[in-house]
Amino acid sequence: MIEYTDLTGGKVQMTFEKNQLGTDVKDILVIPYIKTGHWLMTENIVRGIEFPGGKIDPDETVEQAVVRELWEETGVHLKSEDKWTFLADYEFQDKKRGRVIKRAFLIEMATYEEAPLPEDYETSGVHLLTEAEYLQLETSSLSFYMKDAGMELLWNKAKEIIKH
Repeated sequence: MIEYTDLTGGKVQMTFEKNQLGTDVKDILVIPYIKTGHWLMTENIVRGIEFPGGKIDPDETVEQAVVRELWEETGVHLKSEDKWTFLADYEFQDKKRGRVIKRAFLIEMATYEEAPLPEDYETSGVHLLTEAEYLQLETSSLSFYMKDAGMELLWNKAKEIIKH
């Protein structure tokens, strides 16, 4: 179990073991990697560049939420050959919702086909970035989520998985 303080001052617990924090997962995070060497990120209108993710709707499974959020925020329709890997569960306190468990996945996609985004949604586009391109972005263009210690842990784990 890893504990850290996020950028809002909140305490976060993270584990790389599924369900160690419980099974009531409320949010998901997707770290999409395309085998061309690019990471698929979205640009949130308010927060900036980040990986896709969001809340699980009451009638959805975790997996259904991943598929929906990825489509809503990037226009991507996952294919049967895309490889899903559980990365981590992490728990934090939300001011409105209380205790939240978020589940993070790495999704390795063989290809990326650009598709139109749903209209009137919270993203303004997608970014296909190599790690080097990401590291050259201005910090001000990144979502605060991308600056968090937990995101560094998740991204490092995703990169480790891809190398093997």
